[in-house]
Amino acid sequence: METRDLGTHTVELHEQGSLDIIGSGTRITLPAHEAYDLLQWLAKNKHVLKQSAVQQPVQPVPPELQDAAVDDGDDGVDNPIDEP
Repeated sequence: METRDLGTHTVELHEQGSLDIIGSGTRITLPAHEAYDLLQWLAKNKHVLKQSAVQQPVQPVPPELQDAAVDDGDDGVDNPIDEP
C-alpha cells in the first residue's frame, strides 16, 4: 500500500489497485476500474485543475466542517465496503 498526504485528505493506493480517499471522518473506497477512470478524467481536465490551483490559495477548512469533525464517531475500526 502506498499513502500520500494531500493536506486535508489522504489517499491510499492498495496493491490490488483500489484507492481510498480519507478525510475528516470519511473514507471513500474506489475499486481499481473506478480509480483508473478517475485518473483518466483528471488527466483530461488537468488544465482546469492547474489553473484553479495557481489562482486560488490554499483554503482553510470552514469552521462548520471543523466542528463536525470533532466527534466523527470513528471507533478506529475500518469497515470495508462490499463491492457488488
